[in-house]
Amino acid sequence: MMQPYSIRLLNLSDLPAFKALRDAALRDFPDAFTSDYESARLLSAASYATRISSPGEHGNQLWGAFDLNGQLLGSIGLDLV
Repeated sequence: MMQPYSIRLLNLSDLPAFKALRDAALRDFPDAFTSDYESARLLSAASYATRISSPGEHGNQLWGAFDLNGQLLGSIGLDLV
């Protein structure tokens, strides 16, 4: 049976979707972040590349949950210490 979603590490091709999801979360749930929406919305999607391009190298990983159409539904960041 096929799962209705998949979970995997984010990659550079996911940057636009990750940025859109993060911006929406910052706007809708500001208390969940140390960043603010007004500042973050001005950043480019490419500004998140170091978080995604070398998982674990910088002490963190970004995982995403995707629907069957490949749409990013959610993400979680892990800080590896």
